[in-house]
Amino acid sequence: MARQVRGWDAVRAWRFIRASKAYRSAWGRHRLPPGLPERAPFPVRLRTAADAGALRFGMLAWEDPYADLPLAPFWAGAGVIEGRVTFDMPPLVRLAVEGGAALSGLRLADGALMLRIERPGVSVPVRLPPGTDFPEDGGLRLVVERDVARIEDVWSGLPVPRPGRRARGTTGTASCCWRWRARRRGLRCGSSRSGSGAGSGSRRNTMSASGCMCVRSAAAPAQGRS
Repeated sequence: MARQVRGWDAVRAWRFIRASKAYRSAWGRHRLPPGLPERAPFPVRLRTAADAGALRFGMLAWEDPYADLPLAPFWAGAGVIEGRVTFDMPPLVRLAVEGGAALSGLRLADGALMLRIERPGVSVPVRLPPGTDFPEDGGLRLVVERDVARIEDVWSGLPVPRPGRRARGTTGTASCCWRWRARRRGLRCGSSRSGSGAGSGSRRNTMSASGCMCVRSAAAPAQGRS
């Protein structure tokens, strides 16, 4: 199993988020029927505009907090392993069944397919190129030069990047900062800064309603350096 980076555990993070009243309330208010499913050998749905609200919790799409699966959502701020379909390896669908793993997918606006491979205790996201359709007899090749001949090959020895940082064979997305302990102790997550003068911009660190993700946002465009 891939060694989790200290301070970041995708499965454990989802346990905290799904149990929070803030997330359950937001999910109940904003969730809409998901985009039409694709014809695929495993569940694949389209990410829609309604899923944009889930970014507040660091997620690409809403997930049912009361369901047994997924073990982890499609995180927006975590590194993603790149992969592609190959017919040189055993079918991934068969390997998942034999290895007790679950497969699911999310189609992004740019046409890329996010593939989620899960087994108790581990959840691995793989990003496939835009326009990729995953056939029932398709195998998986990871860009980290690893062919998936058995389901354990998906996570065995793979780098688990810190949120927002690139690792070999991964695609980084927007940075986010998880502060579970700080929240539980009632500590502030980040600091606030306000610029002075009519032309100065202001930046602030804000905490989501779940108290888990620090997001740096710009209240006004910053002036260029002279």
